This record gives sequence, C-alpha cells and structure tokens, in this order.
Amino acid sequence: MPSLEQYKDKILVLYGCTNASLNPIQYPTEMYVDIIRKHIANGKTKVIFFNSPEGLIKPITRKIQAIAHVLKELPKDTIYINSAGLEAKRIYNEYCDKHNLEKLIGQLISHNYQWVMGQSKHFLNNHFQGKEIEYNIKIKSKKFNCFNKIHRYHRLELLARMVETKLFDLGYYSFEGGSKGWQELILKSDLYPINIKKLIIEKKFPIRLEGGIREDRHNPIAIEEGDLVYHDDSYFSVITETLFYQTHEEKNKLMLSGNMDGVFLSEKTYRPILLKHPFILFAMPNSLSELRKAGYKTFSPYIDESYDTIQDGNERFNAVFKEIQRLCAFTDEEWLTWQANIKPIVDHNHRILVNKSDHAVKDYGYLFRN
Repeated sequence: MPSLEQYKDKILVLYGCTNASLNPIQYPTEMYVDIIRKHIANGKTKVIFFNSPEGLIKPITRKIQAIAHVLKELPKDTIYINSAGLEAKRIYNEYCDKHNLEKLIGQLISHNYQWVMGQSKHFLNNHFQGKEIEYNIKIKSKKFNCFNKIHRYHRLELLARMVETKLFDLGYYSFEGGSKGWQELILKSDLYPINIKKLIIEKKFPIRLEGGIREDRHNPIAIEEGDLVYHDDSYFSVITETLFYQTHEEKNKLMLSGNMDGVFLSEKTYRPILLKHPFILFAMPNSLSELRKAGYKTFSPYIDESYDTIQDGNERFNAVFKEIQRLCAFTDEEWLTWQANIKPIVDHNHRILVNKSDHAVKDYGYLFRN
C-alpha cells in the first residue's frame, strides 16, 4: 500500500496467504508470538499479516486471533490483516460478536492489490506498449464468455443451467475443475442434484478454450495476448467469482472454500475491466456497489443490475441468469446500439484501473500519523 510506504521501517510483514508455504495455520502460535515480540522490542509498531489476494479466510483469521490474544500486552491497534475482502471489517466484527471474542485485529482492505498492480500493468506494458486498448463496436460471433477453473457449486449450477437452456453454445466457455477425482466425488455424493451429475456424465471435462489452461499455464491469472479474442469477439463476460452463496445458506457447504462472508472480487472481475468488456457478476450481494464506491461505473440500465441487492442466493442466481437470457435474445441491431451505450462506461473503468496508484479502500497512513 503506497500510503504505508514511508512507514515500512515500523512495520513487520508476516504472510497470511492460503499458499501452504505461507499459511500461518501451518505453524505453531508460539512461533509467531516469539517473532512478533522480538520485532516489537526492536522498534516495530505494527504487524501486518499480508493476504491481499484473498478475502477473510476463517481458519487463518482464527489463527491470527489466537496470536493476538496471546499478545494482549500490545495495543489493540498493533495487529492487522491486509485482505481483499471489501467488507472484512464488518464481517470480522460480526464473527467476534457471534463467538463472544474480543476484537483484536484491524483490517487493511485493498481491491485485490497484488493482481491489479502487478498483472494488469505488466500485460499493458508488454503487449500494448502504451497504446490504447480499443472497444470495438461490431457484430460478434459469441454472446458472452465464461471462464471457470475450480468446480465451485455455483459454477457447476450455472453450467448445468446453460446446457439445459441451450445457451452454452452461444458463449466462449471453459471449465477445468480442481483436484484429481473431483467428478467421481460429486457422482458419489448425495448433496449434488441430478442435473449436475448428468452434466458430469454427459459433458467431458475439462472444457478448454484454445490458449487457456495448458501444461505450462495451470492457473491462468495472468493475461496473454491469445486471451484477447474471447473478449473482442463476445459482447459481455459472465464472471463466476470465488464466492456466491453466504455461509448461512445450505449450498455454501458445497462451495469448496473456507472464506468468510462479504464481498471479494478476484482477478476474474478486474480482467474484463482491464480489457474493456462489460460483465454480469455471479458474486456476493453488494459486489457492484463496492465497485462503484471505488470509482468504477457499472452497466445499469443497459444491464439490469437489481440482482446485486438480492440477499438470498437462490433468488440472486435466478435474477442473474434471467438477465443473461434477456441479453442473449438481442438482435444484431440491438447489440450495436447496446455497445454504443456501453462504450463510455468501459472506457471510464479502464482508465480508473490503470491510473490508480493505490487500490486500498482508504489512506491507512493515519495509523502512524495519529
């Protein structure tokens, strides 16, 4: 975070990522306590567990809470988590209230800082060399694109609905799946409905697009030039974010995620912003609202975005899918008009993304100035 750069000599950065080699739950609490006490004694005043590519993750948050509890001799404004959970402060406070825990951890929140500042600008510098990305108004071969890797429930649910309604063939679609044997586990489970099991039996996974996932590109977070055709030759992106159903909802148990609730926007959302592509978002409620707070524009009235305020996951899913169906029924003439209306919005969003030097939700320098 640029607002903290001048105070870096006062900050101890520890890693709180899901990567196994960095994950604090892999190491004893006492080890972290000893490290923190040593650095505080040597002049550090803040401790930041860095996890900016992710939202709040329950086991990691619990572990840092345990570390902070042992270190209660320190001021309460000493230990922080840096994450991309845009509602992390509220979610953490609610978690503490629910479990009768003292609030010992502060929140430093950024808009997926690592990807935005790293991958997007690296791509622009290497592939466009300072030239403007064009939003081309034209008739396109496909209605949408939809890229999926891990087999989270809402992604399987969407693919099943796409196949049933014959929308699948109207888009550039990919679906990799996660751990080895995931399809067999779903077929053996009583928790998945028959339409998803039928999908696994009838559709051959992985569903891959040319230039997508391959042996030397296992996790295509970074953009490559070959990806551009899927945006230039489709009208909108269908983004299936990491999180969709909230933790109190029944389908959340099938989400393959230890994430806590709240808006979390990954590189999947920032990719179409960078590439000037309008989008529909399968994500937590109020996700579009958080983007607007950051200065981005969304696509109402050209896309019905009322789904963003729907709390119930099943109702929100149906509302998003209904809007996809509506757009896919457009005529060529309607698409040309729609694109002309969309162009100022995607141009604006692209400028916001590439010109921001600090993607934190606010200036956290006040922690030291006060």
